Amino acid sequence: MTTEEEIDLGKVFAALTHDDRRAILHLLRRAHENGQPGLSITQIAVGAEISRFGASHHLGVLRVAGLIRTVPENRAQISSIVPHAVVEAIDWLIPFTDGTI
Repeated sequence: MTTEEEIDLGKVFAALTHDDRRAILHLLRRAHENGQPGLSITQIAVGAEISRFGASHHLGVLRVAGLIRTVPENRAQISSIVPHAVVEAIDWLIPFTDGTI
């Protein structure tokens, strides 16, 4: 698992380039907003309308980037967002929004 000190913004931004990965992050955010601890790979595959294989691949990319964490729960692997990675990416982008570019 990636710690707060190990966030690689290059990997974060690269992970965000794919539509399916962004869709997965939206699903995980909605799950969090609804009080769920996260989603299983099956829930993610169904919600993102992709195969389980595709979901597994994209979850791996998101995990390496530090954007999600996955923990075992019973017989499933439950994935959830790592807020710090998202906040760090936003913090990096904010200086570019001040209108001076």
